[in-house]
Amino acid sequence: MIWQKGIVVFVGIVLFSLFHYSPVQAADFLKYFTFSEANVLKIWKEKLYKGKVDYKIIKGPGQDFIQATAKNAASGIYYEFPDKEFYNPTSKPFISWKWKVNRFPKKEDEKVEDFAARIYVIFPAKVFIFSKCIEYVWDDKLAQGTRTKSSLSSRIQIFVLQNGKKEGWIQEERNVVEDYKQAFGEDEVDDKIGAIAFMSDSDDSETEGQSLFDEIKIGYSHSILKK
Repeated sequence: MIWQKGIVVFVGIVLFSLFHYSPVQAADFLKYFTFSEANVLKIWKEKLYKGKVDYKIIKGPGQDFIQATAKNAASGIYYEFPDKEFYNPTSKPFISWKWKVNRFPKKEDEKVEDFAARIYVIFPAKVFIFSKCIEYVWDDKLAQGTRTKSSLSSRIQIFVLQNGKKEGWIQEERNVVEDYKQAFGEDEVDDKIGAIAFMSDSDDSETEGQSLFDEIKIGYSHSILKK
C-alpha cells in the first residue's frame, strides 16, 4: 500500500467547547478512542510522506490527548479496520471527534495543501483508482462551510469544518452517509469504510503547524450532540 501527500493521503493505505454530550455508553460505538493510555497508539499506524510529524500523548488536567506538531513535515496516523470488523456506515453513519489548532502552517495561498488538522474517512475499492475519501479539515484560508474536490482527484472530497484560530476545543460530529451523498452525488453509499485517519502537515509551506485530537468516536446510529 502506498501513501500520497495532500488530500489523497490515506486513500491508498486502506484499498467541550461548543457542544455537550447526551448520555451514550461506549458500547454503542463501533470504536471509541481516547488517549489516556500510553500504548493506545500501538493499534494505530503511521505513514510518512516527508519527514515525520511528532505525534505524542499529552497528559493534561482532566484530559489526555494527541498533540501533532508538524515542522516542515507530513505524516499521518490511521486506524485500519480488520476485514472481519469493517465499518458499514449505512446503519451507524455518525462519527465524532474533538480537535483544536494551536498553530497554522504559514501558507500564502489557499491552494497550498498544508492543513493544521485533518480527519479522513476512507472508502477503499478493489481497484485503487476507484477508492474514495472524505476529508474534514480545519484551515485558516478556506472559508468554513466550503466543500471542494482535491486537486489530485475528484474522488477525494474536502469539507472545511472550521476556519481560523478559536478558543478551546471544538467538538465535531458528522453523518458520513449524508456527506458521502453530497460529496459524490450518489444515492447509493459504499458499505465499507476501510480506515479513519488524522494528520497535521506543513511541508509544502516549509513552516510549522500544531493541532490536538481527542475522543474519536466511530460508528453510532444517532446524534449524541446537543447544541
